[in-house]
Amino acid sequence: MSDAAGVARSGMSGRGVLSPVEKRAFDALDLAALAAFLRELIAIPCLDGAESSAQRAVGAWMERAGFATDIWRIDLRELAKHPDHCTEVERHEALGVVGWVGERAAERAAGGAAAGRGAGRSGPGRDLMLNGHIDVVPVGDEAAWTTPPWDPAVRDGRVYGRGAVDMKGGLVRALFAAKAVHDAGVRLGRVGNSSLRYEVGLFKEGEANPAAIAFFTHVFVDPQTRRPVPLSEEIKAAMRALMLDA
Repeated sequence: MSDAAGVARSGMSGRGVLSPVEKRAFDALDLAALAAFLRELIAIPCLDGAESSAQRAVGAWMERAGFATDIWRIDLRELAKHPDHCTEVERHEALGVVGWVGERAAERAAGGAAAGRGAGRSGPGRDLMLNGHIDVVPVGDEAAWTTPPWDPAVRDGRVYGRGAVDMKGGLVRALFAAKAVHDAGVRLGRVGNSSLRYEVGLFKEGEANPAAIAFFTHVFVDPQTRRPVPLSEEIKAAMRALMLDA
């Protein structure tokens, strides 16, 4: 087994026998590409306030992988007017990056209803949304590192570098899992259409509000009128969980 495959498979032992559907999705994973993209992403320094380069890299990967994507510049002045807005660092630029994959991704790509918006769907079903943050904490004393923090290394089936755990490793696994589920033809719902959508932004503990506000106010709008779409009770509950005023 190659180092790349070993990295991707680490943590799978002891899980038990996979179901046929799980095996189909797992077999669709490109494990070597997963480890390679993780290393590529770790090599991009993205401390608080300087996340855009890494976000663009994720957006480019989603486009290459066939996701319907939406990458937009967040209006920081407008965002600051929201009563729940808070921030830890000064930012001169902030991006929103969202990708859709699944049956409803075609609707999004065609300019129709956004996945999960609730109106204009081709049928009943549910969406699964994955989200995470792209920023990392400072490296501290580089002399204490066994390998350079921005030059990821693979040793004994593990990747070492700043952000390998928190949380670029999680981001990359979620991205490749979404792609594998789609490539394997696995449907999320028992009936109707389903889709996966992936959001990568500034989410992190203690500072979810700016990214959450930007995401919900950008994605859940009518593509023609640009006016907010009435939110379902499920979405309102999610916003309340993020301390937003829905």
